[in-house]
Amino acid sequence: KNEFENFINNKYHNAKRKNETNNVHINKSTITIKFSPQDKPITTEIIPEIKKAQRYIYIPVFIITHKALAQELINAHKRGVDVKLIIDAVSAKNKYSAHFILRQNNIDVKTENFAGKMHMKTILIDDKIAFLGSMNLTKSADLYNDENCIKIENPEIVKKLKSDFLYIWNKIPNKYLKKDPLAESPDSVGSCFDGIDNDFDGLTDSADNSCKIPNL
Repeated sequence: KNEFENFINNKYHNAKRKNETNNVHINKSTITIKFSPQDKPITTEIIPEIKKAQRYIYIPVFIITHKALAQELINAHKRGVDVKLIIDAVSAKNKYSAHFILRQNNIDVKTENFAGKMHMKTILIDDKIAFLGSMNLTKSADLYNDENCIKIENPEIVKKLKSDFLYIWNKIPNKYLKKDPLAESPDSVGSCFDGIDNDFDGLTDSADNSCKIPNL
């Protein structure tokens, strides 16, 4: 409510009144809510929890470009943590995407082949903690944008989110651990017949060169 009132009063970004966020206990959950840019959630909440991870870190996210976060994922992988990411096919074409360096460091990153539809912004850690909210994993989301980040500590919820992540993971062919399918192409399921400009280039379905099948 306080964050909403900031916007109603035309206060955005660094002009907002900082919320005093405390842990809230609801049934079996401990919930912490942070807002960018005042709280810097990636720096103050997400990275510290990644440093403590022991078993796994699973991340379905539209895009990851945050360099310090990417390095902490590499560090976690090196100490034996199972690190997996699913990213969006459109964002995979962003030259600043950190998935390139993550793959170079032997971290499993799959690019979805569902026509650019990975819009989760979630981090799951050790059947203990889930981060949800509006934030992509970028410097802008942490330091400049108006974003929300919800930290949930509840093993039951995290396990359900993990099950959903693994379902999507197993649906994506393993070849997309190494290559990035185009969001609008025969690689992306149904994308050449859905009437949607999936890659935002102004061309749809058969009008997009990526959907054209060469004459045999």
